[in-house]
Amino acid sequence: GVAEAEGAENEEVLVTTLDLPEERRLFGEKIQPIQEQIFTDVCRLNQAFLRSGCTVPEPEWFARRHARMVFTPTTDEVEFFERLYHLENFGVFEYTDFCTDADLSLRERWQNFVTLRKDPAILEMGTWPPIILRRLGLDFYRHINGYRRFRREFSG
Repeated sequence: GVAEAEGAENEEVLVTTLDLPEERRLFGEKIQPIQEQIFTDVCRLNQAFLRSGCTVPEPEWFARRHARMVFTPTTDEVEFFERLYHLENFGVFEYTDFCTDADLSLRERWQNFVTLRKDPAILEMGTWPPIILRRLGLDFYRHINGYRRFRREFSG
């Protein structure tokens, strides 16, 4: 959180953070290599693009590429996301993982499906919908729901 330094003559603002080795390890092992590869690929792509004389695609082209991963991710993409976690270290200090290792019975899955159909807002609870569906035992519904969301965003 942000706190004013008590008694500080120059009214400094202090920021409290929590530095956890797990978070540094996650960044170093998972996130940073991806960022570095993206940077390398984008630099190469920019160089090739400048040499080719091509025109930049319209913004919707980029939006559709991004939407494919958001709305209809592959199993590998969802499984990669499950291996990530988040350590909030500014304001609220809490740990969030995205693991979906629940072993639900067929009856529990059916009840979750009925509940979801009655209240689709369940998928708007702040976590990526494919992860919520996995936690509910409804991974099979990921692409159906994703295609509906994609059509809703890009129809017209």
